[in-house]
Amino acid sequence: MVIRRESKGFTLIELLIVLVIMVSVAGVVAPLVSRSMDSAKLNSGARELVTLLKHMRNRAVVEGRSITLIVDDEIRAYRTDTDKKIYAWPDGVEVAMKNKNIEKDPANNIAFYPDGSSSGGAVLIQNNRRQLNVEINWVTGRVSLNEV
Repeated sequence: MVIRRESKGFTLIELLIVLVIMVSVAGVVAPLVSRSMDSAKLNSGARELVTLLKHMRNRAVVEGRSITLIVDDEIRAYRTDTDKKIYAWPDGVEVAMKNKNIEKDPANNIAFYPDGSSSGGAVLIQNNRRQLNVEINWVTGRVSLNEV
């Protein structure tokens, strides 16, 4: 008669094999998570700016006065001339402004006017992998977001 002994746990070799597999998977997944976080920060920053610009245009029309976006490169933030709230750019995101209608607004700001038009311009928002372009049409004040 053979006496069979039941296993009551895992051997050290089995535990080490599982540990090696887990470390290998973590090494592959970690860079993917990092990339997706960078992309999420870029998208979030761009969407927040687009939302604010559209809100500014609507307020300019409804209130019958000009509203200007002021970008401060030193503190990496932006705000409107009518609001005290400061919006910071996400970490790892670089921003470049380009004003297309120098005659209407010589500063590197973007203004919306009571008739719905704007000073126009573009804001290039980028990280080390992607670039997004926020365009403001100077005639219609329309705000659009495009991947470059």
